[in-house]
Amino acid sequence: MENSKQNIMEEYIHRYPQLCLLVKEGMSSTEEYKDIVLRGKIPAQFPNYFIGDEEDSVWEVSTPAGTAEILYLAQRQDFERAARCLAYKCEDRAVPPSMGAVTIAGIINWQKIRQHKEKYLASGRIDWQAEFKRFTAKPENYKDRLILLSKGGYSALTAEEAGYTDQEWEAVSLKIRMYHELCHVVCRSLFPKQKHGVVDEIVADCFGILKAAGFYDVVLAEKCLGIWGSKYRKGGRLENYLDIQDTPEQYVEYAIKAIRMLRDFLEEIEEKEYWDKILAVEAGLFGTLAGILKGDIPD
Repeated sequence: MENSKQNIMEEYIHRYPQLCLLVKEGMSSTEEYKDIVLRGKIPAQFPNYFIGDEEDSVWEVSTPAGTAEILYLAQRQDFERAARCLAYKCEDRAVPPSMGAVTIAGIINWQKIRQHKEKYLASGRIDWQAEFKRFTAKPENYKDRLILLSKGGYSALTAEEAGYTDQEWEAVSLKIRMYHELCHVVCRSLFPKQKHGVVDEIVADCFGILKAAGFYDVVLAEKCLGIWGSKYRKGGRLENYLDIQDTPEQYVEYAIKAIRMLRDFLEEIEEKEYWDKILAVEAGLFGTLAGILKGDIPD
């Protein structure tokens, strides 16, 4: 696929027509949204509200959990619109400046269903209703997983704050984002019962930083969550993953302990390959990290 607005976004708009809809409160409960997303009705028009950028691109990465499709949108406005349309069902939800990537799993791709229907009927068979039930019984036949990436400093950090030049930090940020999301894909696919908002983010940050920087920079890992020294800086990503009754300040000490323990564990498995390290952390350390963040494990 060529890297141009027209080619990239036109294809995605036809694949996921909700990208054509207005973003507003209550949109997901409208008949217009349900017709397009849940019933597969083709809209009369496919307006393209995306600005587009020469840097916009699409690629795929192989992981232990299968191939992941990645869509990079260089314009922040485009990233936020795509995230609201696909991840938030066209609802006008806030996308924090510290959020620069999102993985959307289970997007219905009616194009796949229509293409299968065409092949089915062309073969001379006619019981499409029965075939539809059979085909959609397997989510992998018609549901997609897409990783959205944006441009800019990871976790809204400046290059100076991260310890890089502007050009270096832009490249490092993109790589952190990508491998952060790929880590989520692998962990959620292969360890579906292991879920903890803060632990998941610490682990994903770890493997994003490890891939981008070549080592696990624990100071950068803390800054990515909004932790500076032993204090929390408002607007950091840590607050994005907490229950409404919790405050990020409550989690600073535990997060620092978890990050240090993760660093020590990585030193023990240094000889393992990249993906094997992720699997080792999930299999051997996840429970301990979750315990630390709950305050269950003493020093």
